[in-house]
Amino acid sequence: MNTIETMLQNFIGALERPVDERDWPLSDVPPPTLVPPGFKPNIYNQGSIEPSCGAGACATLENFNNPGAIVSMQYIWIQNRLLDGLPASSGSDMRTLFKALQNSGSCDESLLEANVQEPIEQYVSPTNITQALVLNAMPRRINFYGFQYGPFTWTGLQQTVNLYHVVLARINLGTRFYTNANGAYSYSPADIFPLQLGTYVDDHFIVLISQDLAKIYGIENPNPNFQYFINDWGSQYGQDGVGWFDATYLPHIVEIGAVSK
Repeated sequence: MNTIETMLQNFIGALERPVDERDWPLSDVPPPTLVPPGFKPNIYNQGSIEPSCGAGACATLENFNNPGAIVSMQYIWIQNRLLDGLPASSGSDMRTLFKALQNSGSCDESLLEANVQEPIEQYVSPTNITQALVLNAMPRRINFYGFQYGPFTWTGLQQTVNLYHVVLARINLGTRFYTNANGAYSYSPADIFPLQLGTYVDDHFIVLISQDLAKIYGIENPNPNFQYFINDWGSQYGQDGVGWFDATYLPHIVEIGAVSK
């Protein structure tokens, strides 16, 4: 495995959600609010700090569900780690991420801004959480969340995403997520979209977005043959943080989930 793939495995880390009969199916979750007027999207960047793609993706969900609020990825990840008790360098599953949002919400990023240069243990330490942060985060707790495992149909997936506007997805990520057809490292849309798998590396969390949000995120004329998504690797990835795939990628969409206030 080359250096790039080794680095990526250090911070992808989307884990399978254990089956629980108490889980709600996605169809039982009430749709969220509509896209608020003047909504200004935020593109998060988890940097290379541990496998925290889930926290970055959940920050995007909170960004939408709390009209444009820019929340702390680090706060979400600490609360997630307190719930699952896994080692600092471990990935996470969708249920634990959503449960952290339900229990704790997330504080403003300005109060706990992720320092991706910190050692992992320091980044996820509960000592970073103060009472002021807890009080700030509580109004952003979610009420409902639900899940759906694949396989998915193309029409069903797009209808779900257009209903909820932002949907968390656990996907199979391969080398073509960040390399061109010749194997050279690239984040350029012309090189990597629509997504292909390449050689499987790990599972990863991304946020699928509706056609109307795709316009707000910079896609002027969304193509109905593409499903657009946000990747929390910063605005350098794809088109200002947005990528897309077509129906050929459906077998690699493993699980989706949505939240609602």
